[in-house]
Amino acid sequence: RHSAPSEYVVANIADQTVTVMRDGDEDLRLRTVVGTRRHATPMIEATLTAVTLNPPWNIPTSITTREILPKLDADPTYLE
Repeated sequence: RHSAPSEYVVANIADQTVTVMRDGDEDLRLRTVVGTRRHATPMIEATLTAVTLNPPWNIPTSITTREILPKLDADPTYLE
């Protein structure tokens, strides 16, 4: 039988939230970004040693070339 530790984090992909649990109570709930069927969110179980909230993020080149540029070619106002 598996028991949860006193502190843990749950990512609810369907609800697009991340919840921090402490001693069985919800301590913090945040909205989060999740993947799509094409770009699925990975499922993991791991011990956390650090958490970064609101990290800086730049669009990766692969997303720019495969997803953004074709939409921009089709609609020059896409980024507006």
